[in-house]
Amino acid sequence: MNKKEIDKIYPLSSMQEGMLFHSLLDNNGTYFEQITIRLTGDFHVEQFEKSVQYIVDRYDIFRTIFIHQKVQKPRQVVLKQLAINVHHEDIRHLSVELAQQHIRRYAWEERKRGFSLSKDVLMRFAVFRTREDQYEIVWSYHHILMDGWCTSIVLGELFDVYRCFEQGLPVQLEKAMPYSQYIQWLKHWDKDEAQLYWNAYLSGYEQTATLPSRRPSAAGAAYENAELLLSLDKSSTEAFFELAKTFQVTSNCLFQALWGVLLQRYNLTDDVVFGAVVSGRPSKIAGIEKMVGLFINTVPVRVKANSSSSLASIARQLQEDSLLSERHAYLSLAEIQAGSPLQGNLLKTIVTYQNFGAASFDGTTSIGKDLPFVVQDVETFEQSNYDFNLMIVPNQELIFKFMFNKAVYDAPFMHRILSHFRNLLLQVADNPSIALWELNVTGASEISEQLEQLTQTRTAYGKERTLAELFEEQVRRNAGKTALVFKGRELSYGELNALANRAAHRLRERGVRANTIVGVLSDRSPEMIVSLLAVLKAGGAYLPIDPEYPEERIRYMLTDSGAAWLISRRHLADRVKQDISLITIEEAVADDGSLDTNPEPVNGSEDVACVIYTSGSTGKPKGTLTKHANISRVVKATNYIELTEEDKLLQLSNYAFDGSTFDIYGALLNGATLVLLEQEALLDMRKLTRVIREQGITVFFITTALFNVLTDVDP
Repeated sequence: MNKKEIDKIYPLSSMQEGMLFHSLLDNNGTYFEQITIRLTGDFHVEQFEKSVQYIVDRYDIFRTIFIHQKVQKPRQVVLKQLAINVHHEDIRHLSVELAQQHIRRYAWEERKRGFSLSKDVLMRFAVFRTREDQYEIVWSYHHILMDGWCTSIVLGELFDVYRCFEQGLPVQLEKAMPYSQYIQWLKHWDKDEAQLYWNAYLSGYEQTATLPSRRPSAAGAAYENAELLLSLDKSSTEAFFELAKTFQVTSNCLFQALWGVLLQRYNLTDDVVFGAVVSGRPSKIAGIEKMVGLFINTVPVRVKANSSSSLASIARQLQEDSLLSERHAYLSLAEIQAGSPLQGNLLKTIVTYQNFGAASFDGTTSIGKDLPFVVQDVETFEQSNYDFNLMIVPNQELIFKFMFNKAVYDAPFMHRILSHFRNLLLQVADNPSIALWELNVTGASEISEQLEQLTQTRTAYGKERTLAELFEEQVRRNAGKTALVFKGRELSYGELNALANRAAHRLRERGVRANTIVGVLSDRSPEMIVSLLAVLKAGGAYLPIDPEYPEERIRYMLTDSGAAWLISRRHLADRVKQDISLITIEEAVADDGSLDTNPEPVNGSEDVACVIYTSGSTGKPKGTLTKHANISRVVKATNYIELTEEDKLLQLSNYAFDGSTFDIYGALLNGATLVLLEQEALLDMRKLTRVIREQGITVFFITTALFNVLTDVDP
């Protein structure tokens, strides 16, 4: 690079300096951003490449590299010209599944490749043609260039330029404001006053607020992105927005208050600090909302309140604090932390309120007007250098994204964090004036589990092994014995194991790993049992869904649980209307002798085996996590019942309820026979008593009320 190639050189913003430091320090893909866009229609790669180049020419920030060697302070260098090439591949010859695997592999390789901030073009595009009229765009860039606010601006203009090129029209866009104007404004901003403000704000705070559980081997491990979602329906969302108005605060401050209360409980203190991401766009700069670059910053939020305080009072205090903090939000986090005795340990959790729309375009929006294609879907990937981030997305249905580093926090633990936050939401929705001391973080099911652990007997029940391992032990002992009976059809332990193994291997091939939540949608049938065992053998946790549930409840359960996959009976697959990776059990058990062997175990008895949903106090179902050890303790070597290979157990309970675990595993973990009951027999007491007699049922779990009805019908 020589001087003739350089347009301008100027300093970095505080946030850019922080990102440069972490990128050089970690070298692990931190601050790598990736957006995948799916298109359907008439699309021309050549015109798209011209459009991308137009946008690069239009914005200085996209022609910028960052120099940090042989200079006193890092500088950003804007080049006069920067050619950008769009990688494109035609993969129409691949099946849908293989095409998706190919694109995911490419996206992963891009993340692994990362960016050299001083040498690379810090933005890359790839286009994949998957079908005659279907395309996927993978857009990768370093976060040091711009923040999430900018993505909708850039994509909107990119598609607008494409339309103009396609139709032979002149491009008519307002003149772009260079990012250097913002850097120039920062030079005249009073940094000393900001430092004094943050020093005073954090005065007396000396305890880091953390989440209560970390993996012991987390230090130095590679970052593993994971995400769980909690969503509220439209009516609940509207209720919380109204509540914020009643409190006379923003909804952002309301949810920050709730997170602060949860951190107080975890850390046994009235005083906690967490990070909040702010827009960082000074209103004094005209047209700042259309400028492209990096403006966001992370600043501390302090929640200091005793147990008699109300959520309203905390939220109002946060509102007052945020108005003061806004004037001083341009000081880098590193400089803010320097004034605290905790230094780099000041923040361990980050909360982001996404007050800009996620980039989404279609052929009818004003941005996408007259486009010859439709944007079907937009997915984003980003990696922070914090191990926990809570993102709040205020759409018509509020979404809370729990984004975390799996190398530090495991999924079952994070499910519990999500459950605790949801418990707070439910209680505040029921009673907005509730005092902090009245809030219960743990739900009834978790309290019950804790009591059970306190009253555990000393009976040896194989607590170190998973349900899959305990079942496989019975297969070795009783391969030829009948394991399952349904409508005259019988499966031996060996046959049942082989079918479950085939499905488990196919789930593994599709990415199911330890603690992956997999929805199961099945009616009463052997395929239902095969599906449950397959998920367990693959290492996942199954989420049983009754096909009779309303569509809205099914959607809620899949979203709320963060289910990654759904395994379904073929004739029930159309009951699911949302976008989720699906495999039918009929496809999964297709004959392939090479897949009949037991998969290698990938989890332990303390991992989650299943997620059971029950009705919540406000009508919303509530998910309960059940570990392998919890179930095996109930059915193996118990001190209240003796189950043997001679027993026949009747599966009376709906598999979507926790009572079913006794029926299913009481049989299959003890070498007994499980008899599945037809739906018709469950609704007819005379048929039920006949099944019990004809099948020689020796054990079944039944409520007292139903037992009394049975004895009345057949004494």
